[in-house]
Amino acid sequence: MKSVSKEDDGPGIIVSFIRSTFGFRKTTLSLLVVLSYFFAIFLPSYVEYQSLRLPSDEASQLILTSAWSDLQEICLKPHPYSSHANDVVHDYILKKVKSLVSLKVEYTEVYDDFGSRSIFKQQNMFNNNDNRIVYFESGNILVKVTGKDQSLDGILISSHYDSVSSSYGTTDDGMGVASMLGILENLMSKDVEQPLRTIIFNFNNNEEDGLMGAEVFSNHEWANLVKYFINLEGTGAGGRSILFRGTDYGVVNFYQKVRRPYGNSIFQQGFQSGLIKSETDYKIYSAKGLRGVDIAFYRPRSLYHTEFDNIKTSSKNSLWSMLSNTLDLLNALSNSQEINSDTSISVFFDVLNYWFISFPVSKLYALNIFILTTIPIFTILLLIIVIKRETWHLKGIHGWFRLPISIIASSFLTFSLTNFINAMNPIILNNNWFAVLITTSSFAIIINYLVLNFCDWLFPVHDQKLIILLELSFIFWISGIISTARLHSQDNIGEYSIIIVYILISGASLFGLLGMAFKSNPKYNQYENIKHYGSTDYNGRSNTQATGNNRTEPENVENVENVENLENGTETTETENVNGIQADENVPLLATSTANRNAEIEEQEQEHEHEHEHEHEHDNFDTEFEASEENFNKKLEKAAMKSFSYDWSIQFLIFVPITTFIVYDLGELIMEGIHNVVQESDLLQKAAFNMIACFAVLLGLPLLPFVHRLNFLIFVVLILSFIISGYVSISQNAVSLQNPAKLSFLQTIDADKSVDSVTLTGYGDFLESAINDLPSLKESKESRNFKVLCDKLSTGQQSCSYFDPLRPWLIDGSIEENDFQNYTRIELLKDDNKKDKISVSSPYYLLSAEFRIWAPKNRNCLLSFNTSTYDLTKKQQD
Repeated sequence: MKSVSKEDDGPGIIVSFIRSTFGFRKTTLSLLVVLSYFFAIFLPSYVEYQSLRLPSDEASQLILTSAWSDLQEICLKPHPYSSHANDVVHDYILKKVKSLVSLKVEYTEVYDDFGSRSIFKQQNMFNNNDNRIVYFESGNILVKVTGKDQSLDGILISSHYDSVSSSYGTTDDGMGVASMLGILENLMSKDVEQPLRTIIFNFNNNEEDGLMGAEVFSNHEWANLVKYFINLEGTGAGGRSILFRGTDYGVVNFYQKVRRPYGNSIFQQGFQSGLIKSETDYKIYSAKGLRGVDIAFYRPRSLYHTEFDNIKTSSKNSLWSMLSNTLDLLNALSNSQEINSDTSISVFFDVLNYWFISFPVSKLYALNIFILTTIPIFTILLLIIVIKRETWHLKGIHGWFRLPISIIASSFLTFSLTNFINAMNPIILNNNWFAVLITTSSFAIIINYLVLNFCDWLFPVHDQKLIILLELSFIFWISGIISTARLHSQDNIGEYSIIIVYILISGASLFGLLGMAFKSNPKYNQYENIKHYGSTDYNGRSNTQATGNNRTEPENVENVENVENLENGTETTETENVNGIQADENVPLLATSTANRNAEIEEQEQEHEHEHEHEHEHDNFDTEFEASEENFNKKLEKAAMKSFSYDWSIQFLIFVPITTFIVYDLGELIMEGIHNVVQESDLLQKAAFNMIACFAVLLGLPLLPFVHRLNFLIFVVLILSFIISGYVSISQNAVSLQNPAKLSFLQTIDADKSVDSVTLTGYGDFLESAINDLPSLKESKESRNFKVLCDKLSTGQQSCSYFDPLRPWLIDGSIEENDFQNYTRIELLKDDNKKDKISVSSPYYLLSAEFRIWAPKNRNCLLSFNTSTYDLTKKQQD
């Protein structure tokens, strides 16, 4: 007789769609992996492109055009503090601000501090062990825009207009100056009202030699009007301006008001930890008790303080990035009746240059404690439910060691590979850190792929991805505890991403545990699974028309049809359709043909035979039941271990795309800021290579729960990427026009001996080739004998010195005016010790004298005394 199955027509359209969309297939997983990494790598570039778009409204375009013209004028020549070009820039800025404030003279004022002299004590900004007394001739230009409510604390906005001698100073800090001029022009517009708070503009001078202009501003009477500040700086050469750091949450939180927020407190942690050695005027203002922010350019760092920091390598897009965001922030601060008094340090970051997130350290600390406590509780509760319901078929500790082994192996080998690249091409990160990243990250993923695939082949376990997710969750839980402990001491404000990743991993883990906890758990049942002729199932349905023993497995074995080809139990109809007529009690007997009658008789005979078979089977039932139950459990366990249920796609989407983006975005931010330090010392070079090794390992981390199920084609692509990028990392030139080698050139004149010497310091073989290419040495090689003495410094750099065969000419004038003896003269005017004719050898005796220093065409002098030091730490006792 025929059995009619309910599933003869196959699954419906909706079921088919769900299976094809969410059901696991290696191709689907591999496609999602490719898309996740594609967006993680290219989305930041797209976001940067969008954030650098030029304004479309006419008013903004006019301001930008004017600011760009100002920048072109400011950066015509290098203009260090001690040069005539510096005075030219000063005069241009002064003329421009006077022209602007003339539009609203009723509440604006200009003060030119040029030529004012001051003496102050200061710790050397670039050497904490060097304390000094400074004589300084200022050149600050100040503008005061009086606010409507003068009882409110004012806002200081500051940038410096001097450059280093080797650069045109377009980004450092011409863009800051041009942005301030654009903002001032906006404030002087007819349709812009007087701000609520007073605003002070400080176009300061000589930042490069020790933050001098910011220091002397604190002695000006207008310094008493301000409590908040915005400092504009350039430590790169273009790109987007970024919020470097802020004094506190109350001020930093205003940055959410800007149109394209871009900032990350990881840079502030770099300053606090000493990893970033350079300083800006932010240090002076914050030390004076002001509350504010540091906005700066940070990339491309390789052109910073070089001749390539010029108007050609810059763009209006970069200028508008700083100008527009600073204008928005200044408007928000200056027109705010109240500014949050919360002075706790802020943890902050942006999301796609659209949203700005900031937390005071205290609140973030409490939030972290809540997260690190709550998630483990839910995880443990779900694990208890899963264990009690026996829905996760695990064998003891089987499967819990493969992730640690994989991470240890991949990390060790990746760091070893990074050290090899470092040995073969020591400063390749300077020119192409991305190639090294592709090499090391591909290698790390390959190692994890091999280890976890081998473990899955050797000892398959039920839901390996969930095991790995739980282990990763535990690792980041420990990391989160350590990070939170450091956060409490305010030493860590850049590791917020650890908690974010922990939340994502835990979300994927909890989703998997929920599926385990509440899914149906098939149990072997003798009445449900062993049906005998003449018996009745638990629903009271007759099985008299089922031929023989119909042993089937339950319907809820996960993916059982794909794993063991186990079919769902088929149900037979209680009636048969015979020749198109329903054969039941309501059908007249005469309606049946003779053939049907014969078939009925034959069926009755077979029925009696089955009854005798049933009696024989009943005797062996207990033995058969035990064997069937054991077989069922084995099949169920095997099916579970090989299954990859629909929840994988949800877990993937929760964890992988966002985590990959976070890792790459932060890694790129860090590497763009530090990749050039490989030229500065062996220590920093090692740190940079270790950083990119960590970056590579972390970039492959989101794949670990799924890597053993990747398509083999992905493995082949990884191999090819490793080979190609590895070859580039080892063979590519470490310097280029965009990422040049940096050498320091110092020329020293000994006026007493009438000789001058040159010292060049740099890294690698570039130093020797640079010396051999100097025109002065080329000309003298034929006619003079000279030696170049080279030594390796403790930093790993080379230092080469020689006596310059061609003397320098420091002054435009005659030979007599350029005599070495005329470059510097010291005249003693008064010596109290000789006057009193006292001879005292005690080091505590107070000595006093007056002398005059002659240094024509120079206002940048440094005096060193070989018998005295100044200890700034004892300034309270002075």
